[in-house]
Amino acid sequence: MNGEEIIALVMQKEPDSYIVERPFVIRSNIIGGFAFLPWFPFSGQKIFKIANSHILHHVEIDEDLKMEYIRLASNVMKPKLVAHPQHQHPEELLEDFEEFMSQVENEEQKEFEFEDNVIPFPDPKDTLH
Repeated sequence: MNGEEIIALVMQKEPDSYIVERPFVIRSNIIGGFAFLPWFPFSGQKIFKIANSHILHHVEIDEDLKMEYIRLASNVMKPKLVAHPQHQHPEELLEDFEEFMSQVENEEQKEFEFEDNVIPFPDPKDTLH
């Protein structure tokens, strides 16, 4: 009903709802393609119930997209361990952050260092065809 397109494994169809596993929302990207994003990215939950009254239509997807969904769902839903410093002082956190930002700035500068790839702009009196 809200316009989202969701791809998921339908586990069970009940009279008033669908039980789906590992849902992804489909988003278009700038270059005309699309991307699968976890429907609830901050939840470890894998199974969801969607009321029929919230579904406008449903279809089975093409085989190539089905295989991509399976590959993505099996990789994305693995638990990720995140290390959090338990007893780090604010000064140490600030130093770590500043070091990280310095690394990001260095990487950004490297992205824009392509002088050997620059094509000089033609002289204004030259004609381009």
